[in-house]
Amino acid sequence: MPPKGKTAGKSTSSAKAGAARGSRPGRKPPPPITVGRPKPWGLIAATTAMVLFAAVVLGYAIYRVNQSSKNTPEAKAQAAKAIPGIVLKDFQQQVHKTTPIKYDESPPFGGPHDPTWADCTGTVYPSPIRSENAVHTLE
Repeated sequence: MPPKGKTAGKSTSSAKAGAARGSRPGRKPPPPITVGRPKPWGLIAATTAMVLFAAVVLGYAIYRVNQSSKNTPEAKAQAAKAIPGIVLKDFQQQVHKTTPIKYDESPPFGGPHDPTWADCTGTVYPSPIRSENAVHTLE
Protein backbone atom coordinates (compact mmCIF):
# COMPACT_ATOMS: atom_id res chain seq x y z
CA MET A 1 0.00 0.00 0.00
CA PRO A 2 1.37 3.42 -0.91
CA PRO A 3 2.11 5.91 1.82
CA LYS A 4 -0.56 8.39 2.67
CA GLY A 5 -0.64 11.50 0.42
CA LYS A 6 1.36 9.90 -2.38
CA THR A 7 0.15 8.35 -5.57
CA ALA A 8 1.39 5.09 -6.83
CA GLY A 9 4.20 5.20 -9.41
CA LYS A 10 5.25 8.83 -8.92
CA SER A 11 7.93 10.17 -6.69
CA THR A 12 7.75 13.57 -5.09
CA SER A 13 11.05 14.71 -6.63
CA SER A 14 9.82 14.17 -10.21
CA ALA A 15 6.61 16.03 -9.50
CA LYS A 16 8.54 19.02 -8.14
CA ALA A 17 10.90 18.99 -11.13
CA GLY A 18 7.98 19.03 -13.57
CA ALA A 19 6.39 21.96 -11.77
CA ALA A 20 9.68 23.90 -11.74
CA ARG A 21 10.12 23.46 -15.49
CA GLY A 22 6.76 24.98 -16.21
CA SER A 23 5.26 21.80 -17.57
CA ARG A 24 1.83 22.61 -16.33
CA PRO A 25 -0.78 22.37 -19.02
CA GLY A 26 -1.66 25.76 -20.65
CA ARG A 27 1.45 27.53 -19.38
CA LYS A 28 4.39 28.61 -21.61
CA PRO A 29 7.96 27.95 -20.55
CA PRO A 30 9.93 31.07 -19.50
CA PRO A 31 12.02 32.73 -22.23
CA PRO A 32 15.73 31.96 -22.24
CA ILE A 33 17.97 34.48 -20.53
CA THR A 34 20.40 36.15 -22.93
CA VAL A 35 23.21 38.45 -21.98
CA GLY A 36 24.77 40.65 -24.70
CA ARG A 37 27.33 43.41 -24.73
CA PRO A 38 25.74 46.84 -24.66
CA LYS A 39 26.35 49.20 -27.59
CA PRO A 40 28.97 51.89 -26.86
CA TRP A 41 26.58 54.78 -27.51
CA GLY A 42 28.91 57.31 -25.91
CA LEU A 43 31.77 56.42 -28.25
CA ILE A 44 29.44 56.41 -31.26
CA ALA A 45 28.05 59.85 -30.35
CA ALA A 46 31.53 61.32 -29.70
CA THR A 47 32.89 59.99 -33.00
CA THR A 48 29.89 61.31 -34.93
CA ALA A 49 30.25 64.73 -33.29
CA MET A 50 33.97 64.92 -34.13
CA VAL A 51 33.40 63.93 -37.77
CA LEU A 52 30.62 66.51 -38.16
CA PHE A 53 32.77 69.19 -36.51
CA ALA A 54 35.70 68.43 -38.83
CA ALA A 55 33.40 68.53 -41.88
CA VAL A 56 31.98 71.91 -40.84
CA VAL A 57 35.44 73.40 -40.18
CA LEU A 58 36.83 72.08 -43.47
CA GLY A 59 33.78 73.26 -45.43
CA TYR A 60 34.00 76.73 -43.90
CA ALA A 61 37.72 76.97 -44.67
CA ILE A 62 37.15 76.00 -48.30
CA TYR A 63 34.29 78.49 -48.55
CA ARG A 64 36.46 81.31 -47.15
CA VAL A 65 39.34 80.52 -49.51
CA ASN A 66 37.01 80.55 -52.51
CA GLN A 67 35.38 83.82 -51.43
CA SER A 68 38.67 85.61 -50.88
CA SER A 69 39.28 88.46 -53.32
CA LYS A 70 42.98 87.55 -53.40
CA ASN A 71 42.25 84.40 -55.39
CA THR A 72 40.98 86.07 -58.54
CA PRO A 73 43.34 85.98 -61.54
CA GLU A 74 43.47 89.77 -61.60
CA ALA A 75 44.44 89.98 -57.93
CA LYS A 76 47.11 87.32 -58.43
CA ALA A 77 48.54 89.21 -61.43
CA GLN A 78 48.71 92.44 -59.40
CA ALA A 79 50.46 90.64 -56.55
CA ALA A 80 52.93 89.05 -58.98
CA LYS A 81 53.82 92.46 -60.48
CA ALA A 82 55.12 93.52 -57.07
CA ILE A 83 57.81 90.77 -57.15
CA PRO A 84 61.03 91.85 -58.87
CA GLY A 85 61.96 89.73 -61.89
CA ILE A 86 58.43 88.43 -62.59
CA VAL A 87 57.39 88.74 -66.23
CA LEU A 88 53.68 88.76 -67.04
CA LYS A 89 52.58 88.03 -70.59
CA ASP A 90 49.20 87.24 -72.08
CA PHE A 91 49.07 84.37 -74.56
CA GLN A 92 46.25 83.15 -76.72
CA GLN A 93 45.43 79.67 -75.48
CA GLN A 94 45.02 76.49 -77.51
CA VAL A 95 47.02 77.58 -80.54
CA HIS A 96 48.21 74.13 -81.63
CA LYS A 97 50.87 73.66 -84.31
CA THR A 98 52.81 70.55 -85.27
CA THR A 99 55.70 72.41 -86.87
CA PRO A 100 58.79 73.60 -84.92
CA ILE A 101 58.21 76.95 -83.19
CA LYS A 102 60.79 79.64 -82.34
CA TYR A 103 60.17 81.04 -78.85
CA ASP A 104 61.40 84.44 -77.59
CA GLU A 105 62.15 83.18 -74.07
CA SER A 106 64.03 80.16 -72.79
CA PRO A 107 62.51 78.11 -71.32
CA PRO A 108 59.24 79.00 -73.03
CA PHE A 109 56.17 79.33 -70.84
CA GLY A 110 53.38 80.11 -73.28
CA GLY A 111 52.32 80.71 -76.83
CA PRO A 112 51.69 78.38 -79.76
CA HIS A 113 52.63 74.77 -79.04
CA ASP A 114 52.31 71.13 -80.07
CA PRO A 115 48.95 69.43 -79.32
CA THR A 116 50.74 66.53 -77.54
CA TRP A 117 51.86 67.12 -73.95
CA ALA A 118 54.89 65.74 -72.16
CA ASP A 119 54.50 62.95 -69.60
CA CYS A 120 54.49 64.50 -66.12
CA THR A 121 54.13 61.32 -64.07
CA GLY A 122 57.76 61.02 -63.02
CA THR A 123 59.15 59.87 -66.35
CA VAL A 124 62.83 60.72 -66.78
CA TYR A 125 63.66 61.37 -70.42
CA PRO A 126 67.14 60.44 -71.74
CA SER A 127 67.29 63.68 -73.75
CA PRO A 128 65.53 67.06 -73.43
CA ILE A 129 61.91 67.09 -74.59
CA ARG A 130 60.69 69.43 -77.28
CA SER A 131 59.73 72.88 -75.98
CA GLU A 132 56.48 72.67 -77.91
CA ASN A 133 55.40 69.63 -75.86
CA ALA A 134 56.47 71.22 -72.57
CA VAL A 135 54.41 74.35 -73.29
CA HIS A 136 51.34 72.22 -73.96
CA THR A 137 51.83 70.59 -70.56
CA LEU A 138 51.90 74.07 -68.98
CA GLU A 139 48.64 74.95 -70.71
